[in-house]
This record gives sequence, structure tokens and C-alpha cells, in this order.
Amino acid sequence: MAQYGVGCPAIREAMLSIQQMGLIRIAHGERARVINPTPDAIIDQISSATVMMLAINRNGLDDLKDARLLVETGLVHLATRRAAAASRWSLADAQRALREARGDEARFVACDMAFHARIAEMSGNQLVAPTVRGMLEWLSRFKVEMVRAEGPSG
Repeated sequence: MAQYGVGCPAIREAMLSIQQMGLIRIAHGERARVINPTPDAIIDQISSATVMMLAINRNGLDDLKDARLLVETGLVHLATRRAAAASRWSLADAQRALREARGDEARFVACDMAFHARIAEMSGNQLVAPTVRGMLEWLSRFKVEMVRAEGPSG
């Protein structure tokens, strides 16, 4: 406080801002601890602003759906090359859950998100998986039908 000539409220606000950036962790009664930012934390940081942007931008949701399609198309290619046998079984389980959820819209959306998140994890790419999860979450905040795309029956 002395070094910058500010009071406690300014320091508290600065620390909260740094915590929101995912650079420190503040626990009640303890000193702030510096942490390494993770891709998940970075996606969390931009989520509120992204949702707001999508809500006010007339083409925002269409742009997000296009981006999701581009990312997931490349992701499937990467995941099929890198996936271990256990991952493929896990994906089959997620696909089975998705089929079983037909008719229950809320459950179907949750299973759909889990299925796509599983593919993202199978890619082994530590940046893509949190990004895909973020995109799915952003889409789900607007309308259930936007997360789901009808596929072939079976």
C-alpha cells in the first residue's frame, strides 16, 4: 500500500481482479498464493464476456456454431489418431447414454455435451478440450436445440 500510495480497498480490488484472471488463489484467513493458469481457468475468464457478446451480437450464435463445427471436425480427426482403446470404450459408453436419453431433452443435452467433451479429451490436446467444453456451455445457455444436432437414427 505504501509503495503505490493506495489504501486497503484498492489492494483488495486488485487482488480480486488478479484472482479472477486465474493467477492467484485467495482463501479466507490465508495469504494469496500464486498459481499457474490452466486452460480451463482461461476459458472461465472469458465465459461471461463471451455469453454477453453472443446475446447482443445478431450473428454471434451462428458464428459460434460455425466455429464449433470447424473445431470439432478437426478434433474428430485428431482424436481418432490419438485415442487409446480405453478412450474408445468410454466414447462408446457416452454414445450409448446419448441414445438412451432420446425423448428427455435435458438429459439428451447433458449427454450430448459429455459425448462431445469426451471426443475433445481423446484428442490429448490440453487447449482444445477446455475450449470445446466452453463452446458447448456457451451454446447451452441460449437454447437447448442449439446444442443438439439431429444425427442418423440408430
